Amino acid sequence: MPKIGFKDEELKKLVAKMKMAAFMCKGVGLAANQLGSSWPVFVFQTNNEWKTAINPALTILDETKVLASEGCLSIPGKEFPVFRASKVRLEYIDIFGNEHDEEYEGWDARIVQHEWDHLNGTVVIDRFAELTESLNNGTQSESGD
Repeated sequence: MPKIGFKDEELKKLVAKMKMAAFMCKGVGLAANQLGSSWPVFVFQTNNEWKTAINPALTILDETKVLASEGCLSIPGKEFPVFRASKVRLEYIDIFGNEHDEEYEGWDARIVQHEWDHLNGTVVIDRFAELTESLNNGTQSESGD
């Protein structure tokens, strides 16, 4: 993904638009490419606080997979069961240019992975298809291995 600067006024406008769109649609996250931008940015809500992740890098910290249903603003009104890692690290720059290195578990880890997927061209239906295929082949265990 291309890196971007955090002082760009166009970026600030995009982030405000992303937060408003996610909020209005009762979402907990939104990636820039869902609104037609190729910038590596997503917004997400954790502990009732909206955060902006610019130039994010995601690392899986716990390979244990957890199955849960996810919705997606790109596919309104639908939910899909998806396996996600239980714990991740997210490194990013916020809208003010501050660097962050944070760990997320549970639902917050799921949100971060979902938005990260969007930036990498994967939507929740792709993860659901992977699950369906692995179940059909008998390769998915309860732990997600």
